[in-house]
Amino acid sequence: MEALILSQVFNPELSGRSVRIKGHDIDGEEWDRLFLVKSVEGEHINLVNNQGEIIEDVHIENFLEPATDLSFLGLRLTVLEEK
Repeated sequence: MEALILSQVFNPELSGRSVRIKGHDIDGEEWDRLFLVKSVEGEHINLVNNQGEIIEDVHIENFLEPATDLSFLGLRLTVLEEK
């Protein structure tokens, strides 16, 4: 499944899916966690962690690699599938 679609927005089909997010966000915080995607709203996703805490408003810019700032590598989102 594609995580991003049409002009840099999140795929609405991510809603309700389990994902792993790994990397560094724009603020330099390191991520390596599993989440459930609560909802998708264009350039934003709302996530729930395994403790049921809602982490709201994660913006798409955290997942993109800006060419001008080599210190920011961005987050990577992997959709988890049942096997």
